[in-house]
Amino acid sequence: MAWRLNEHAAPETPSETRSKPPASGPLCPWREPAADLARFFPAATRYATETRILSGLRDELTLQLGRRPTGDENALHVHRVYQDQTPLGNVLTGRVKAEHGALEVAVATTLDGAVQGVRVQRLREPSPVAVALQDPKWLASFTGHRARDE
Repeated sequence: MAWRLNEHAAPETPSETRSKPPASGPLCPWREPAADLARFFPAATRYATETRILSGLRDELTLQLGRRPTGDENALHVHRVYQDQTPLGNVLTGRVKAEHGALEVAVATTLDGAVQGVRVQRLREPSPVAVALQDPKWLASFTGHRARDE
């Protein structure tokens, strides 16, 4: 099933399946929502979490990633951010395998899909790599980019 991340689109109803999809690994949690909301969306008053199943986008994701998505990449938490009832943007979380363990990121996006900000939530890399991955200038370089940008 494919789900759109477009806040203004009409809700889609998943089609029923005869068998359950294969189980995947646990989704990446959002570890510091209050701090991230203050950092990326200072006017936010709340957020709501949705889970999107991405298996219907497998072919498109394969082209974008240059490889087949793993089972762990079959679902995604989308944290919709609001000021009262007014949508402000989204926060997406993701986990990838790095050389020394899991690397987790939180990515804030505007309503039109541009990156608002990026924060490394968790990493186990050696100090020189960790410092580079958490460099504010490097993280800020993603701001304004969209998923389809190179």
